[in-house]
Amino acid sequence: MVNAGTPVVQLLSTGQKEIEASLPQELYLQRSRFGKITASIHGRTYSLRLRNIVPVADNNQLFRAVFLIANADANASEGMNANVAIHLNDGTEQQGYVLPPHAILEKDGQTYVWVVGKDNRVHRHAVTTSGMDADGNVIISSGISRHRSSLSIPAHQPIR
Repeated sequence: MVNAGTPVVQLLSTGQKEIEASLPQELYLQRSRFGKITASIHGRTYSLRLRNIVPVADNNQLFRAVFLIANADANASEGMNANVAIHLNDGTEQQGYVLPPHAILEKDGQTYVWVVGKDNRVHRHAVTTSGMDADGNVIISSGISRHRSSLSIPAHQPIR
């Protein structure tokens, strides 16, 4: 006997593997700028292709996105966790980056953000701000490369 709504059986497909992730509103609004999308699973990197994004936010203002794993091998097995990286193409209409105030560090009169370096370590990086937007976010006008940016989001559901 089980309670109503309790899963009893889970079916797994032997076909194309998928990763499901929740996108914050800021990233969802930039979906037209999505470039290369990758996933890191147990130290291996896989190319992803966006299958779809549900255009309705959940109660946490997150948008459900499903990505297909290209050339998935046995190392990308069902039930594993993944870290998805979405690279954004350069938007020439964008005047700067916008970050929430808690992402900014001010020390000795200088403004900093934390950046993940090529060595996968976090480093303090000096930036210049140019005020706040209407939503109270800090506008970064210089100090971060504008050619490409990368945002990482954890997959909220295991691979299926």
